[in-house]
Amino acid sequence: MSRPSSTAGPSPTIAQGTNSIIGTDLALRLADYVVTEAGFGFDLGAEKYFDIVAPYGGLKPRIVVLVATVARPEIPRGRRPG
Repeated sequence: MSRPSSTAGPSPTIAQGTNSIIGTDLALRLADYVVTEAGFGFDLGAEKYFDIVAPYGGLKPRIVVLVATVARPEIPRGRRPG
């Protein structure tokens, strides 16, 4: 029987935060896989996780999910699209 997954991550108000190594280690002991949020900006949170937290904690991430937001271009006033 498969164990449930676990989520470990920082408070959503911390833009470049990462979860602790202790938290990730505990989650890995309790679940088959762990989903970690590494902040809202890849250049801060994920880079900090891959360059500092993962090597120091002996963690080897196997997959990355990158969420990107795409904004539509602004249309000048008085012009109709198309």
